[in-house]
Amino acid sequence: GAHKTSECVNLAIRRKLCMHQGCSKRATHGDISANKPLFCTLHVPAQPPHNATIGFLVGKRCQYPEGCRKRPAYGASARHPPTRCYLHRPATWVNTVRSRVIRRHSVSRSA
Repeated sequence: GAHKTSECVNLAIRRKLCMHQGCSKRATHGDISANKPLFCTLHVPAQPPHNATIGFLVGKRCQYPEGCRKRPAYGASARHPPTRCYLHRPATWVNTVRSRVIRRHSVSRSA
């Protein structure tokens, strides 16, 4: 609206952003027991406070049967969606996230 100033912040969005001062990226990692994202990938603390277990909380997770909290990047082929992380991928699987970025980048350059 017309009444807000340039310093105003949308609090509904601010709660979903990284806690690191000055960062405007989406929070994706946080204390697993609290299940609340607090930090973006760049600002995950090396030494979590109060012995908290920090993990990936937003989006799809590795589908390893014994459970894994990492983000998947590997699929059966470049055309399949990623379902496993690096540690739990079968040897023949490929990094589908990276191959999509490369394909998208090469298509945009040729246009």
